[in-house]
Amino acid sequence: MDKTIVYNGGKLKEKYSDIEKAIILPSVREIGFEAFKNAKSLKSVVIPDCVESIGIDAFYGCESLEEIIIPDSVIRIGARAFWGCKNLKKVVLPSSLSMIDNEVFSLCTSLKEIIILGRVRRIGKSAFYMCKSLEHIQLPSSLVSIAEYAFALCSSLTHIDIPPSVRLIKFNAFSSCRSLEHIEIKGQITRIEKNLFSNCTSLSSIVLPGSIKRIESGAFYSSSSLEEIIIPQGVKEIGKKAFYSCPSLKRVSFPHTLEVIDDSAFYKCKSLKEIILPSSLREIGRDAFSYCSSLERADIEGNIENIKDRVFNKCHKLREVILPKSLKTIGYRAFYECEALKSINVPESVEEIGEEAFCRCRDIERVVVPDGLKRIEKGCFKGLLNLKEVTLPSSLESIGSVAFFGCVSLSNISIPSSTRTIGDEAFASCYMLERIEMPETILVVGKNAFKDCRSQ
Repeated sequence: MDKTIVYNGGKLKEKYSDIEKAIILPSVREIGFEAFKNAKSLKSVVIPDCVESIGIDAFYGCESLEEIIIPDSVIRIGARAFWGCKNLKKVVLPSSLSMIDNEVFSLCTSLKEIIILGRVRRIGKSAFYMCKSLEHIQLPSSLVSIAEYAFALCSSLTHIDIPPSVRLIKFNAFSSCRSLEHIEIKGQITRIEKNLFSNCTSLSSIVLPGSIKRIESGAFYSSSSLEEIIIPQGVKEIGKKAFYSCPSLKRVSFPHTLEVIDDSAFYKCKSLKEIILPSSLREIGRDAFSYCSSLERADIEGNIENIKDRVFNKCHKLREVILPKSLKTIGYRAFYECEALKSINVPESVEEIGEEAFCRCRDIERVVVPDGLKRIEKGCFKGLLNLKEVTLPSSLESIGSVAFFGCVSLSNISIPSSTRTIGDEAFASCYMLERIEMPETILVVGKNAFKDCRSQ
């Protein structure tokens, strides 16, 4: 039975869905909407040079189609034209084409090579989504924009160069390109958009252009092979989770223009050893450097007023922190379990230290609470096993519950006359505490405040 059809326009009837070859007549100017949609046995199509347009969904789901040659006469290819052509291996796009529309080659899972000739200016949304055999693509010098998810889940793509003509790359354009090792962006883009290179697990190097002003949230989320990033001068903000869980990241160069590091920006960057933050910085978000378990030194030069909750939470190797003189508050668990920290110089400007801020920083030997602080919050210095000396300010009014619980090396404490309340178990399990100077002005001593202390 002959499985060849002569196409003269329009949409095929269902009875032709098993055709293997299509011959398009020279009179045809457009391959119409859904013309060969779901012709799952179609293997060969010859498109004559009279055709100017390939319509939306024209070859959608043609699973057996292996190669397509598109003539120079074609000026438009509609959205999803070759969607799900899972055996399509090679495509040559003509010089006459100015745009690759949305989802044109989505789920063409065998596509290895795409040649883009001429003057394409825009690559549309999900244009090559999940083309998981695509290893390389040369982008034309005419290209201006790459839309969202354009190359997402192209898991065999190893490198890509963004030409200087590009002005916009939208979110998730290269997300989950797991074989992508190197990217050079020469274009004049102003943002690394949301999740742009997220889950690019082989990406080890990237060159960012000097035009960048902002790195958006999740931009390099879980790019687990990235070892170094030089953030260009001009960048003002690093968004939430921008480098979240980049466990190989060892070095970050921060620009002198940086103003904001948002929440969880470098969360679980387990190889990061040192950070020097610029004087331009005015905000560090929650969990910004949480679980950076190799971090040894943090120099914060900026005009920071708040170290927010859990900023250095569980940075187990952190030995040295330089805090800015502008600092006013230290948040909840800001330095929780920073076990290697031996001392902390809290600036005189600090007005509030949050609950468990230095809890379980077991190597701290000396604490000087700044003058002006009125309250030591719950568990603030709990579990400082090597703490030997504490200086409390004359401004202090209350010591919260379990504030110094389990500081087993502390032998003496002088509580200032300004203090009115001592919370439950505030000094409990301070086994070496034998000398306590406590003024008569104290109104409330909580339950078990000095339980298991030598002085008891």
